[in-house]
Amino acid sequence: MDIRFFMVARVDIDAFEEFGEMLKRSAAPRYVHQTRASAEAEAERLAALNPGVEFMVLEGVAVVHAEAREISGKQVQVPIYQQPYHGGYPAHYS
Repeated sequence: MDIRFFMVARVDIDAFEEFGEMLKRSAAPRYVHQTRASAEAEAERLAALNPGVEFMVLEGVAVVHAEAREISGKQVQVPIYQQPYHGGYPAHYS
């Protein structure tokens, strides 16, 4: 099962020097697209309706979960990253 997804965010790249600040002040994505082509079509549609405004296509690139591990005699939560690959995520994410 392929659970990759894409979203479109309105951004104002020229207004902010720092990329993080630009994203904080951008409109939050509202729709999840199943394909990159669909997200790009939506970005094009929104750009045509909003001259001078830029839209960024975003892709989910990793799944993260926490796992309990013992480190130096203490239980801690360690983040575990799973990268998508062709055909979807590992079976326990299906």
